[in-house]
Amino acid sequence: MDDLPDDFAIALGRLLYLGGLVEMRLDRCLVPAGEEPPRRGLSGARLVDELRKVEAPSALFVEIRDGYKEMHEFRNHLVHGAHNYANGSLWTWREPTGAKGTAAFSFRFDLTHLQEVAQSWRNLANAIQIELDQRERLTAPEPEPR
Repeated sequence: MDDLPDDFAIALGRLLYLGGLVEMRLDRCLVPAGEEPPRRGLSGARLVDELRKVEAPSALFVEIRDGYKEMHEFRNHLVHGAHNYANGSLWTWREPTGAKGTAAFSFRFDLTHLQEVAQSWRNLANAIQIELDQRERLTAPEPEPR
């Protein structure tokens, strides 16, 4: 096995960091603006189920929720898989949930793909912050007249 080059390690680190940031911000979306988030540590399907319960979601929020749902499992392959770097690619193996026997999925990632995925998570984190900022503006008290 070749050593993992720094640029691959950086891309993987960004995926880990940004995935956590996205889930922390989504946690804040589970309560009305200004209230304390539940901090339940949900992720994946359980988090999506809770996000579906948000009343009167904005169009942006629906896109965020659906984007997270679509992207989460792929990130899990990288976070929870077994890795091997060889011939300029990162190979990842992961057993399916509830697998019996020796079944496993395998994936091959090149650096450009990992960097693009990390950028997608950054874009999602930024979109969630926009949604949170819009919620704050909508619920902010009116300024006192002078």
